Amino acid sequence: MPAWVRLHDWRNLSGSVLPMVVSGSPPVGRRVMLGWRTRGVFPWALLVLICPLSPLLVLFMAPGGTVQDREVTLPAVDQAVTTQPFDFKSVNEAVTIKTVFTPPAGTLLYLSTELLDVSGKVVFQHDIEGRDSGGGSLPDESALSRLSPSERQRQWMRTPDYARPANDHSVSFRPAEAGSYQLRFQVYLPRNQEGEAIPLSDPVLVRTRVSTTPVDRGLLLLTVLLSGASSWMFLSKVYRRGRIQCSGCYESIGHAGRASRGDYRAGLLVLRARAAFSQGYQTNIQQEARQYLFGVRVTDGRGTLLYRGSAPVERSTVSLTDSTLNLHLFPQLFQLTKDCNLRFDLLPPESTSTLQFESVHIELCDQVMLAWPQEVVRLDP
Repeated sequence: MPAWVRLHDWRNLSGSVLPMVVSGSPPVGRRVMLGWRTRGVFPWALLVLICPLSPLLVLFMAPGGTVQDREVTLPAVDQAVTTQPFDFKSVNEAVTIKTVFTPPAGTLLYLSTELLDVSGKVVFQHDIEGRDSGGGSLPDESALSRLSPSERQRQWMRTPDYARPANDHSVSFRPAEAGSYQLRFQVYLPRNQEGEAIPLSDPVLVRTRVSTTPVDRGLLLLTVLLSGASSWMFLSKVYRRGRIQCSGCYESIGHAGRASRGDYRAGLLVLRARAAFSQGYQTNIQQEARQYLFGVRVTDGRGTLLYRGSAPVERSTVSLTDSTLNLHLFPQLFQLTKDCNLRFDLLPPESTSTLQFESVHIELCDQVMLAWPQEVVRLDP
């Protein structure tokens, strides 16, 4: 085994490239911490995160909506009854008015609903048809008073099981003006199941819940998700990718090294690699990633050694179907001080000496950008 692969010390398993110290020879390559003004450190692209963070901030800081309940009893046909006033504080709030009522047993009728502004002008009006098919009615105030506050809140606007869907109506809008408003109800055209006109046998209880929402939380959440996905795709293109100089899968370590030779631009470089080994009939195989350590060697176009060191494995997986061990290296970062022709060589871990090497996939990129300073290996040709 070449002398440059024998470790003198290894204490850092965080993924940083550590230079190897070989007895009797000076260390080649050195680790440095980049500064904020270093070429390749570009934090400004992180400003794109304002796009998903802004609606997320609005989502959590937006004031809560209001709920105003009103209840009236309509004693006779074509007799209008007006609710107590309620307020719309802003024209930017979304308003939902939900109305629930139940006609007397065996009666079909229409309920007319009008929204009045402070001057008594009708803002909008709509009619809904309702019927009673079970002979029941909404619980009155005396029945509700016997319930707990939480149960009373749930029962107040609950449509009975026997009520048809037409008895539960909602309308949503944005008010043209803020201020005080009222609802005016009246019932008309009561009839029996055969469609014949009949008198109204019992008063009709109408309950209304007026709720306001300052922001559309569902739309804000969708905005956060879509802008977050777009920001992630943008940042994945800016950082750590760079310009691909070498990428491919090779059946020998030597072939991969020869393929990596090329002209690299000054700045930050990244080496990514994964290797596959056939374990055959061997079953006692180490699966922990920290047990594996690859050798890394960098030379220039004249064969001068610029760096020799080691690279830990980020993840190891064992495929039982094809008896293959797959090792994924931590991405290795280098800082090249000037444009240079380089070659990168890998040496498999010593712990894989009993396994059969199958393939290695390497990817080398220059002009890499980082979001913040990190520790790298400086290559000074």
